[in-house]
Amino acid sequence: MKAMSFSAVEVLPAILDHSKTQTIRPDWFVCKMCGVVEGQCPHRQKLSYYKVGDVIQLLWKQRASPTDSWFCKKCGGIVDNQSLVCCADENVHPVGNFSKILGTVKITEVFQIEMWETLSLFGIKPNTVNQYELFKRDGFKSTEEGQRYFSYNYGLRKGGGPFRFEVRRWEWLP
Repeated sequence: MKAMSFSAVEVLPAILDHSKTQTIRPDWFVCKMCGVVEGQCPHRQKLSYYKVGDVIQLLWKQRASPTDSWFCKKCGGIVDNQSLVCCADENVHPVGNFSKILGTVKITEVFQIEMWETLSLFGIKPNTVNQYELFKRDGFKSTEEGQRYFSYNYGLRKGGGPFRFEVRRWEWLP
């Protein structure tokens, strides 16, 4: 079974309550033929690893933690298995814990978008994509929170865009 890993605390509540029904991932690389970065390469032939109909296991911090790990629902930090105390914060978070395996989903849609930011505009192509719906489905509380996250984590404000992303949508399986 294919796996998909998450580590963004900003969308953790939406993952845990299963209201997150998509992820937006960078869709670029550095071409070995021409050295061009950020998905602008003319040699690009990459196809998505994920296909409609694939059943995927969602995991929290797949590579950064042991298989049997438990995590804090508040901060996403790994929890000491003996005391069930969050290691990321000296204060105990009385909100509970969750296991590394978040659930299983079935991919329903995969498509590409482009995002960019200037001093006065946050843009997404194609223009038919509704930003509110896009960021809500991705687990953000608001459009602005989603825009801030992508601007900060993917350097959209630095220019050089638009940057390509792949949107993967799913339905949760029981």
